[in-house]
Amino acid sequence: MSSRAAVATLVACLGLVAWQPEAPVGRTAYFGCSVAFVVLAWRAVARPSSRTRLPWALLAATLTTWLLGDTVYAGMNICGYSPDISVCDVLWIAGYPMLAAALFVVVRHRAPHSARAGVLDGLTLTSAVAMTMWVLIVSPGMDASSALASVVQVAYPLGDVVVLSAVLFLLFTPGRRGAPVVLLVLGAAVMQVGDTVLSVLADVVGDSVLVHFDAVFLMSNAFLMLAVVSPQRDAELLTASEPRPERPHRARVLFLGAALACGPLIFALRGTLAPGERVALGLGSLVTVTFALARFTLAIGEQARAQRELARVADRDPLTGLANRRVLLDRVSAALSSGAGVLVLYLDLDGFKAVNDEYGHSAGDAVLGAVAERLRAGVRPHDLVARMGGDEFVVLCEDLDPTDVDGLVERLRRSVSEPVLLGGVPVRVGVSIGTAGGVGSDGEHLLLTADAAMFADKRTRAASAGGADVVGVGREGELASRLQRLEPAP
Repeated sequence: MSSRAAVATLVACLGLVAWQPEAPVGRTAYFGCSVAFVVLAWRAVARPSSRTRLPWALLAATLTTWLLGDTVYAGMNICGYSPDISVCDVLWIAGYPMLAAALFVVVRHRAPHSARAGVLDGLTLTSAVAMTMWVLIVSPGMDASSALASVVQVAYPLGDVVVLSAVLFLLFTPGRRGAPVVLLVLGAAVMQVGDTVLSVLADVVGDSVLVHFDAVFLMSNAFLMLAVVSPQRDAELLTASEPRPERPHRARVLFLGAALACGPLIFALRGTLAPGERVALGLGSLVTVTFALARFTLAIGEQARAQRELARVADRDPLTGLANRRVLLDRVSAALSSGAGVLVLYLDLDGFKAVNDEYGHSAGDAVLGAVAERLRAGVRPHDLVARMGGDEFVVLCEDLDPTDVDGLVERLRRSVSEPVLLGGVPVRVGVSIGTAGGVGSDGEHLLLTADAAMFADKRTRAASAGGADVVGVGREGELASRLQRLEPAP
């Protein structure tokens, strides 16, 4: 059967159930669709899956349990046996925790590390809805003469609340929002709308009217079945989302505000409340406020962490994680202002361009990362290593003994010159180092002097290599002109 034919058949069955719910044609359409839903769901559960089958098995079990309840109920009606409370209620109620469990499993897979905000939002709204349902629907309709009837009356709305919390968790946690998600949410939402309307109308209209709502529950089951059989179910529902800073939608704030307003509004509308209702209203309001405060506290903490991360990124070179030029200049200026002795080492890699040309820029990035780690390991913990851009680095040392300068330079030169393995291939780069020190000098002038000394060292090393390509063929003239440009004016 084609997809269009299947949809047309489903719509026709829904129409028959809504129009003639107690006629043979309506009953046949209802049970025929229900059996088909269960069969299709279990076939989809058995389908090969790269991820867990647990949520789909739970959804199929939910549909199966509800079908069993419907079957037992129909059998009792045929036999003329229709008690107020029966095994049918046990079967129908059992489907709620299974449906909620399926949704919770989906949430755990979609947001394994970033579900706290969604959970708190869901708990806030769930507590408000539970409080409202208890005071306005459950408590007024409870049968004080029968403990069993009271338990059943509480179990249905409690099941709705549990399913609602799972739906809210699914909506408020990050992840894809494709067709399977929409189908799951629609299935649960339509069921809850049907339950709520039935609870409100049960004492107003007769069973002859309420039976038409079988079409609503059949539609809910259809949505759940379609979510299970969807080819995109695993990719859409069980794929973990990338952790990222959350930006709450404006609607969330409105929902949380509405949740906080539920208690005062109920009290204003009802006026006189029974003692049990007052206790439920007070506890519900307290729980709602607690969850809302926890949510806002979490949001404040996330905002503070995001600001700290932005500040950290603004101070760091994104490739190597070293300090950037702005941080270096601030540290140099602060050190000079304090009167501390300052030593600046300006380093420029030799032969780095050849690595980029031969092995590619990703290899060059790997070399820069390795050099950054070696420089960090070769200086004192309180010394600063910064990347100026390209293949140029600066080391800032405060209060370094002048007799240790030459040893530090040679140690860094040897460390940087050690081979870097790129895919098992050893690659070597050299380094030219210039130094400048002073007390109370200008930071820019100090860096300029160290830069000029570095180019002088590069030129000297190129000459001592007998014209070897230390910095690149034909670079001597460029180095000389740059050195002249960088030297401070007298």
